[in-house]
Amino acid sequence: MPIQITAPSEPPITSTAWYQAWLMPLMPIEVAYYQGGATPASVTVPVQIRAIIGTGPELMYSSFTYRSYFSLPPMPEVVDLSGPVITDNEWLPYTNSLGGDVTITFQNLNLLSPGTYTRQVTFEIRGTNAAGASTIIDKRSFTIIIHVFTADTPVITPFGFNFNWVIDGGDTYIVSTTPVNVNGASWSIEAPLGFVWLPVEGAEVSGTVPSIITGTGSLDINMAMFVGAMPNPIIENPLTLYADVNGGLIQLPVTATFVQENGLFLEKEVLYFEALKGLTEAEAQTVVITFPASYSFTKPSWLTLSPTSGNGTITLVVQPIASANMDGGTYTGDIVLKNASGDIIGTISVTYFVNDAINMPYVEGDYAFTLDKLFMEFSAPGTTYFQVDLRARVYDYFGTAYQDRTASFKAPLFNGFQKLNIGKPVHQLMKRPEDLGNNNQLMYKPAEVYLDVTQYAGGSTFSYALGPYYFIAGISPALLNKCAFLDISPGARRVTATSYHIVNMLITGSANIRVFRNGAPVSGFSMQPGIRQYRMNFAQWGAVQGDVFDIVIMFPFQTRSLKRTFIVFPEGYTSCHVVWENEHRLRSVLECTGKVKLKNAFTNRTQELEQDLVTVLDKLESEKTSTITINTGWILKSEKAFIESLSRSPKATLLINNTEIDMVPVPKELVTVDTDESLVSFDLEFQINRKTNEEIYSF
Repeated sequence: MPIQITAPSEPPITSTAWYQAWLMPLMPIEVAYYQGGATPASVTVPVQIRAIIGTGPELMYSSFTYRSYFSLPPMPEVVDLSGPVITDNEWLPYTNSLGGDVTITFQNLNLLSPGTYTRQVTFEIRGTNAAGASTIIDKRSFTIIIHVFTADTPVITPFGFNFNWVIDGGDTYIVSTTPVNVNGASWSIEAPLGFVWLPVEGAEVSGTVPSIITGTGSLDINMAMFVGAMPNPIIENPLTLYADVNGGLIQLPVTATFVQENGLFLEKEVLYFEALKGLTEAEAQTVVITFPASYSFTKPSWLTLSPTSGNGTITLVVQPIASANMDGGTYTGDIVLKNASGDIIGTISVTYFVNDAINMPYVEGDYAFTLDKLFMEFSAPGTTYFQVDLRARVYDYFGTAYQDRTASFKAPLFNGFQKLNIGKPVHQLMKRPEDLGNNNQLMYKPAEVYLDVTQYAGGSTFSYALGPYYFIAGISPALLNKCAFLDISPGARRVTATSYHIVNMLITGSANIRVFRNGAPVSGFSMQPGIRQYRMNFAQWGAVQGDVFDIVIMFPFQTRSLKRTFIVFPEGYTSCHVVWENEHRLRSVLECTGKVKLKNAFTNRTQELEQDLVTVLDKLESEKTSTITINTGWILKSEKAFIESLSRSPKATLLINNTEIDMVPVPKELVTVDTDESLVSFDLEFQINRKTNEEIYSF
């Protein structure tokens, strides 16, 4: 059987307990200024200051403040900072969510001599310890670099180098097709790796990795490309790199175009696809193809190509057919390129692995129910085991706050087979309602579940990401257009003219809700999609004994619908309502019209003492257990499922005489009346969860 290797985790991450981290530029902000030229434009960068409160330091410190300042030796005021987190060295009150865009403005650069200048912007967080001393808790910095040159930007014509390389043509290196003229007071250009500058009179060439050329005035320069330095396989045609001018402040494009001897360029010659049968699909891949004439393709039947022919340069899109239409196994084949004469000019080898080792009972992007008896099935001879890492985002009731929870399972195979239920673990991870009296329409959002599955087969591993699956607590109800009533049974319910009922619904799309009294409509409305609750107050529709009410989920242009029925019974001996948490982790309600009995049992702890030669009893403490028995009154036989649902529930609330009493169902048995009768009644037992030992109740 599958082994759960980690317990379902408590939430490591929540929507309300997420803590902001530092965010600021990792690389220096660099600008160039040429004396007499234009001032560089302002630069805007995002900055976030880390969260302190709630992460531990507040246990040792208090009165948090923060500041920003320049932390390197002073120089003329050439940089100005503005933004919501800039304090200009002033300590300001700290909060957890400090952040915003910081704008860097350059000024007075004409006061600087040629050279490189560095400023460092630092942010600090300070706290006060128990002794009243201030301590720096954390800090971060980023750097601004200003390069000042003696002349304007050099003029480069043409702006870039171009190379044409015939693949496997036998050349060790090739030279750019056209030299480039550089004209400026002083300049220095660093070539990309794999390129070297050719010597030229009037310029200095130094180094090979990288190769750098330095000069003044106007000169024609050129570079060579070593073909052995090019990537293999070549992933782009043309391939564009950049030469850095004056310290990288200008990027000069260096472009190389590649073709085979017959004029063909293939970006890729091997493609590999992988899919999990019926669950995941192989993503399309692209291949850039260049050929100076028209060409066509032949392919295996399990591949699709777009376009199906070409002329010049095209981007070929390759994708296997749906894995559900393939048997499990490894498929190999070739995409063959032919010229107009039918001659083969190139080949792309393709492998498609369809893994049928996992059978999933749920549909990605659709609803699933936690208590359904459904299993992931693993079937893979030669596989040792499967690792399943489950990630669930579970939502709070009556809102959108969430928690991310995890669980991990190992499924070792026996005779090449194993199965795993993930519904119940998800059920355990989901939240429970805390307030059974809340009347908010939105109950909770379905849990978003993702599965990371790793297959260990000998020395090979295969990994798959499955999901999302949207889990709702409970067993599958009758669904129509992905809408449903979320209750344990479709049977009719007994109500009275002055009672109410809670209807839980799953609403998707454009469903409409209608309420009918004895077949005549009395109310109509729509609800937003989601898990919704509607409270039916029968008195507002003038209910009398014998009425039959129907609540119907209807769909435009369809005759089919979903319906629940309520029959109005006579008023009973008394009236109280029991609200409980049902299997869908939603609220259900039952009006009880029979007698209510309260019983208090006391447990005394005593000791015997000897006083004046007489044994006396000394009472140390007394504990009270309050149990309550409620008779349902006459109800329909179809409601027995609801009685059992209430009996299984972990908690319930009694609403009586404007009082709410928290209880736990503690049934020992359910005894029905003669089965020949059409109506039944039950005595329901509960234990009261008191707030104090002295608490008393009177009905």
